[in-house]
Amino acid sequence: MIGTRPGRKALTPYQRLGKWISDGTVIEGPGGCWLWTGHLNDGGYAQTAMSAKAVGDYTPGARYRCTVHRWTYELHIATIPAGLDLDHLCRVRHCVNPWHLEPVTRSVNLKRAVGIGSQWSKRTHCKNGHEYTAENTYRSARDNARVCRQCQRDRNRNRKGRGAA
Repeated sequence: MIGTRPGRKALTPYQRLGKWISDGTVIEGPGGCWLWTGHLNDGGYAQTAMSAKAVGDYTPGARYRCTVHRWTYELHIATIPAGLDLDHLCRVRHCVNPWHLEPVTRSVNLKRAVGIGSQWSKRTHCKNGHEYTAENTYRSARDNARVCRQCQRDRNRNRKGRGAA
């Protein structure tokens, strides 16, 4: 049972979870998204504060912030292996249904994403059609972006040609 303030009835983890899910039902199994109606962090993920007692710390008055999808995954499925992220297979950040989550490495999670960074990382050729290979690619010191060596050689050649004219 989760610790409570004096005079309040303690809620089980399932009751606490159901209180903040859009339709209030927590049904075991895949089903639809469990949409969190409570606080969302800056990234759009469900977040809550828990008493220290709820997470196994018995320091008086201590509280912890936690992302709810990680909490529900550990409550319903299993402990999240160290070094792994939870990927939302449904692509809804404030969904806390543990059957919509899969533990994966950070690189796999980022490659599955739909943002601009993941789109750029999936490209196999530069804008001029040169393939990104180990021999033809280097990382920019300024922003760690991939740079095509052939395009860089062409740009340098053009600059030298312009300066001589």
